[in-house]
Amino acid sequence: MNKTVSQRETIESQILRMMQSGDRSFLDLLYKEYGPILFKITLGIVKSREEAEDVLQDSLVKIWKNASRFDGMKAKLLTWLVQITKNTALDYVKSKASKKASVTDTMAGKPIVEAYGVSTQNEDFIGLKEVIHKKLEKRDQDIVNLLYFQGYTQKEVAEELSMPVGSVKTRVRYTVNQLRTYLKN
Repeated sequence: MNKTVSQRETIESQILRMMQSGDRSFLDLLYKEYGPILFKITLGIVKSREEAEDVLQDSLVKIWKNASRFDGMKAKLLTWLVQITKNTALDYVKSKASKKASVTDTMAGKPIVEAYGVSTQNEDFIGLKEVIHKKLEKRDQDIVNLLYFQGYTQKEVAEELSMPVGSVKTRVRYTVNQLRTYLKN
C-alpha cells in the first residue's frame, strides 16, 4: 500500500508533534513508518541481518534520546533519521574492526609469532633450557636465545652476532631440526 504525499506528511507531522511534546510513543509510529528504510540502510553497512537489527535498535535509542534536539529548519525528519542510523552503523563497523584488530594484534609483531606461529616464552618456563644448553653449540644457543626468547629478528641476530643473515637462517633451520629430533626421542 503506497501512501500519498499528504498521508506521509501527516504522519511525519504527527511524529514531529509527538517528539516536540516529549511523547515517547513517537518511536512506535516512527518505526512503523521509517523502520524498513532505516533497516535497509543499516543492513547495507553492517552486512549481517542479526547485527543490523541490533544496530537499528541502537539507532532508535539515539533518536529517542536526541528527539528534543531535532530542528526541522536544518533538515527533514527522514534525513535526520538516516544520518543517525548511518552514523550508528558506521560506528559499529569501526568498533567491530577495532576489536578484531586488537584481538589479533595481541601477539602480532613478535618475531616468533610472525615467523613460526608460536608464542614467545622463557626457555625455563617451557622446559627447554636444559635441552638447549646440553644439545646446542654456544653459537646456536645464542641464536635461539636472541631470536625466540628475546624477540630479535633474524637481521638483528645477524647484526648482534656479526654473522650474515643467510648464516643465521641456516643455523636456525639446523637448530630447529636438531631440537625437533631430540624432542621426538
